[in-house]
Amino acid sequence: MTPETLRKWVRQAERDGDRRPGLSTEERERLRGLEKENKELRRANEILKAASANSSGRCNDGLKSISRSLVTECLARSRVEPQGNRVKASLTVA
Repeated sequence: MTPETLRKWVRQAERDGDRRPGLSTEERERLRGLEKENKELRRANEILKAASANSSGRCNDGLKSISRSLVTECLARSRVEPQGNRVKASLTVA
């Protein structure tokens, strides 16, 4: 172990114990998870927008940049329910 590694551990332990300003280990993990979820939701939005534009008969160049496997994966996690003359779509993000 290097002295710098030990210093980092001590600093993080101080943050976890509220003796030093900054994010605790738990807050860092939560932030990482939220950033990952945000990224997945943005990708899902791109797919849904591309699919919506494509289904209405308009050409959509954005669809070319989305991989077939990603579309398949998102569609597998989606649920479509008819509601009168409209359709409600939801996407489950793991």
